[in-house]
Amino acid sequence: MSNLSDFGERSFIDYALRRQSRPASKYYLGLSTGAFDEGDSASAAYSREPSGNGYARAAITFGTASNRTISNSSPITFPQATGQWGTISHWGIFTGTTSGSSLVAQGSLTGTVNVDNGVTFTIAVGDLDITLSSVWALNWANWLLNGFFNASGSVTWNYDSTATQTQNDGWLLVNNGISASAQYYQGSSDYYLAVSPQAFDLSKSTLVLQNGEERPSAAYSNAYSFLRDVSYDDDNFLKEPWGIYSTTWFRDKDGNSYSNYGNDLLKVTTNLSNGYARQQLTLSAATTDSNGVTTVSNSSAIQFPSPTASWGSIGYWAIYQTNYWNYLTQASNVSEIAASSHYMAFRDLYPIMGGSFDSSNTVNTGDILRINAGDFVITPQ
Repeated sequence: MSNLSDFGERSFIDYALRRQSRPASKYYLGLSTGAFDEGDSASAAYSREPSGNGYARAAITFGTASNRTISNSSPITFPQATGQWGTISHWGIFTGTTSGSSLVAQGSLTGTVNVDNGVTFTIAVGDLDITLSSVWALNWANWLLNGFFNASGSVTWNYDSTATQTQNDGWLLVNNGISASAQYYQGSSDYYLAVSPQAFDLSKSTLVLQNGEERPSAAYSNAYSFLRDVSYDDDNFLKEPWGIYSTTWFRDKDGNSYSNYGNDLLKVTTNLSNGYARQQLTLSAATTDSNGVTTVSNSSAIQFPSPTASWGSIGYWAIYQTNYWNYLTQASNVSEIAASSHYMAFRDLYPIMGGSFDSSNTVNTGDILRINAGDFVITPQ
């Protein structure tokens, strides 16, 4: 992950995938005449900063993330120097202002600045950026950055069990410093691994959130209901080796009924063929090795069902919050679609993150695709 320190990478991964708390409620910028090291301890990073002459770390206010990047939304202004700080060339983001505060991210300035007596060092709005790699799905990356760095308001994990009609029990990241639409909803404590012969698209947009929560279905008449204004990730779904699935009936937003496929039809699996299903993924705490590479891995084995038909050459993976579309109501004919029984909500239509395996393996009928504990390793740099 761009710019994050070893501590920052571990903290972010554990926050994003293991629902651990973020390391600070407020972040501060420090300066240096030389590079911070991503493996610096709190004291080592502190020793690289100027000492005395009015120097102190400055508080950062972050804006709303976009395109996997979050930037400062207000100028970052340091105290006026009362003496020589040196030629400033590098920056670090810290969890606090003391020598015991951890380094979260670090980087270099686009140019050097000589800070002498009377100089007030300022970083303009938008000039401090933190960017995540494309291994994270686009909107998940934005929501995660908002929750991890945007500290203008209080941030808490709230368990939401009140909306019984929409059945959206789960964890909602509440940050009163940013708009509700930019907040982050984590719908369950479980994650599921999906595999495919094709790369998953992690750049797609989603309309799953509405006012910071899941977007519920809504009835268009007394007899029928449909999920309005929701983006359905058909492309990624069809990349998985589900096989052919049976006809389902739904009423679309214009009140027209469909069988098989059609415009505005929500395609839902009723009978999965090929024996494929996503498998639950349990992740260990993030670790950093001696080379400074931070990873997270599966803490228990992952074994897929035995295929009843070939799945093809499996070379790609993605992580979802559901095992498949079991959060969508299914119907075998149009008469079963009643508004009273179809107030369901999308929990996750889009992958959280994805990537490729080290090598592809063809999975034929009767084969067993198994990943031993510790062998599924994610390195989201």
